[in-house]
Amino acid sequence: MSAAPCNNLAVDEGDRVTAGQLIARIDPSDAQSTRAQSQSDYDSALSKVAQAQQNLALQRLQYPSQVQSAQQSLEASRLKLKQAEEQAKIQPKLTEMAIAQAKSNLASAESAYTQTKNALVPQTIASAQSALNQAKATLHYATRMCSDNIIIRQRLRRAECSLTLGTKSCGSKSTVR
Repeated sequence: MSAAPCNNLAVDEGDRVTAGQLIARIDPSDAQSTRAQSQSDYDSALSKVAQAQQNLALQRLQYPSQVQSAQQSLEASRLKLKQAEEQAKIQPKLTEMAIAQAKSNLASAESAYTQTKNALVPQTIASAQSALNQAKATLHYATRMCSDNIIIRQRLRRAECSLTLGTKSCGSKSTVR
């Protein structure tokens, strides 16, 4: 702590003084400032204590529910582990059943495929053969009709030539239109 400045010195060095006599007047502003700062620090510390007490009380209230929540989470995890262990025990049986079911489904699908193939392929071939025969008949008819048309046109052309110009000018060299 530093010495406070003296405002007024009431005696001189070597003077005789009596008890209770004023010797000097000291400037109180530094002491008052220090006291005010100390009071502020004290009030702040009291406030911090009050806040800490409130936090402690709140923690004491929340602690049981946090512990209970953690216990519930732990129990749920234990239950899931137990279920997973039981599932692992029966998993080979479930896998065998799934494989058997898949094999059965495969056999059914193969049977259906074979039946469909054996029933539809001959029918499809017969239908295609019938369509081919029909197309051949249509082609033969069209070819015949085309040939007949050419012959008819040639005859018509000759007849036209005979009527208009005479048979000598049209002769056999006439072209078909």
